[in-house]
Amino acid sequence: MRPCSALLGKSPGLAALAASTIFATVAAQAQLLPDVFPPAVPGYGTDPGVTVQTRARPEFDSLGTRIGGALVHAQIEQSVGFDSNVTGGAPGRGGWLFRTSPSVLVSSTARRDPYGLYVSLDNTRYPGLPGQDQTDWTAGGGATIAVGEDRLTLGAAHLSLHQAPGDLDALPTDQPVAYQVDDARLGYAHALGRLTLEPSLDIAAWRFGGATIQGVPASQSYRNRDVIQGGLTMRYELAPQRDLVLALRGADQLYVATPPGAVSPDSRSVAVLAGIETIDGLWRYRLLAGYERRGFEAGSYRPHGAVVAEADAIFTPGGMTTVTASLVRNIEDAAQEGV
Repeated sequence: MRPCSALLGKSPGLAALAASTIFATVAAQAQLLPDVFPPAVPGYGTDPGVTVQTRARPEFDSLGTRIGGALVHAQIEQSVGFDSNVTGGAPGRGGWLFRTSPSVLVSSTARRDPYGLYVSLDNTRYPGLPGQDQTDWTAGGGATIAVGEDRLTLGAAHLSLHQAPGDLDALPTDQPVAYQVDDARLGYAHALGRLTLEPSLDIAAWRFGGATIQGVPASQSYRNRDVIQGGLTMRYELAPQRDLVLALRGADQLYVATPPGAVSPDSRSVAVLAGIETIDGLWRYRLLAGYERRGFEAGSYRPHGAVVAEADAIFTPGGMTTVTASLVRNIEDAAQEGV
């Protein structure tokens, strides 16, 4: 059983923010950064209005504190729960947990050139298993800058986190494994009449601390890697709120501490997808299909490719509700270790 939390004294808007952070702990590593930061941080959010978090709903939003041209939202969560298998073993050891999570979000009140800054702390204590205690923290910021009719988006973040033994695909370590992620991203939207070009670049450095397995030290440096992801999205407006979409994506995964004599797991992926995206009243649809191919630096790993596709239907009946149905076929993300 995953820990269940009792969140105290939270508005609906802040509850949605907390939920996104909780679910980020079980998200795929390649999707970690966008999920950790709230949509008010440019470069790490989602399209305005698509989700409850990015939808304008002033009657439900917390007021915050206005300081000049910025709005400051400060909150603290106190939660208690029980994890039936903290250590991730068989049989595992369960225990109560107490989690304290303060955070501060600073966002711009200006519509032009918005920016956002976010800092959070997550301190988790297991009274019966003190060796599993962990403290995580994150900090990030971003800004969108208008360049004529174009938009430049910048973002940077640092995350200091832990991988618990009970997490999916985690190693059977005695204590949580500490790791850090430093990320920088750049995006640009250039309008050419009905055609919009959106190049993007994301660079992330993953670094892991040491660990012990049944009391034996086990270096985790072989997991250290740099991930470079780039892409170009082209949108052509067929009609208002109806676009043809062509997306080109590439990713390089470079391991920086492969042990001597070991086979390098470095890989490179390229994908192309095409389709249509439309908004029809309360519904938003997206259908993309294409092909992805991955190759490896080491000849002992065979390259492979596959037809990939993505279909989404998003229903937004009101300010507090988003219903999303997705169907995806893809190669597992090259930015995940062990794939």
